[in-house]
Amino acid sequence: MAEQDLLSDIGVDSDFGGEDGRSGRGGRRFRRFGTGRRRKCTPCDEIKFDWKDVAMLQRFQTPQGKLMSRKRTNYCAQCQRELARAVKRARFMALIPYVA
Repeated sequence: MAEQDLLSDIGVDSDFGGEDGRSGRGGRRFRRFGTGRRRKCTPCDEIKFDWKDVAMLQRFQTPQGKLMSRKRTNYCAQCQRELARAVKRARFMALIPYVA
């Protein structure tokens, strides 16, 4: 009983159950790098991705022909999906190559 009191004094349960009711050790995980920042997506209102505009679509591809990530394009998820859809359609129509 004394051991259980010692553990409860320092904030540890004797069964090592998580705070959220799940089994196992631990509980809430702490974020290591903070909460992050909210991205401001400028093209949401300004740009419509058109699969016929090859020059614009090639700006978002690496020299190997891969699409750039959201981190590099700085677009929101919805704009990135529209961009990917336009690039795939342009590839299918043979306007841009699948592999550079």
